[in-house]
Amino acid sequence: MRKTPSRVALYLEPKQIASTVSVNISRAEREALEEVNARVTAGESLSSILGFVFDTTRDVFPCDRISVAFLEDGGHRVVSYCTKSIYQPTQLGDGYAEDLRRSSLAAVLKTGRIRIIDDLRAYQRRKPSSVSTELLLHEG
Repeated sequence: MRKTPSRVALYLEPKQIASTVSVNISRAEREALEEVNARVTAGESLSSILGFVFDTTRDVFPCDRISVAFLEDGGHRVVSYCTKSIYQPTQLGDGYAEDLRRSSLAAVLKTGRIRIIDDLRAYQRRKPSSVSTELLLHEG
C-alpha cells in the first residue's frame, strides 16, 4: 500500500474560500463581520480592529495568534505592524521585517493564492532558511 505524504501547506484560490463562506455563514459570523465593518468605517485603530477580530472570530477560525503586515519599499519588503496573541512574548511581532525576495510569501502575493501551513515543523524542514518560520516555532 502506497503511503500518501502528509500535506504541509495548502494553497487556495480566494474564490474557493469565498464560495464556501458566503453560502455557509452563520448569523453570528455575519454579525461579527458587520461589527468589523462598522469599526473600520468608524476609523478605529488597526490594533483595536485586529484585537476585535481576534477575540470574536476564534470560535470560527481557531488560532492562537493573528498578525497584519504591509508591503513597503515598492513591494520588496514585508513589515509586521500589529500582532495579537493569547501568549507573550511573541518573537515574530510588531516591527518584524523581511525582504520578500528571500521569502516564499512572494509567490503567495504574486499569485493571490491563500497559503495554509498545516505543519510548521515540516515546513521548516522544507524551507530551513526561513527566519519567520524559526521565530514562530520559538513562540511555541
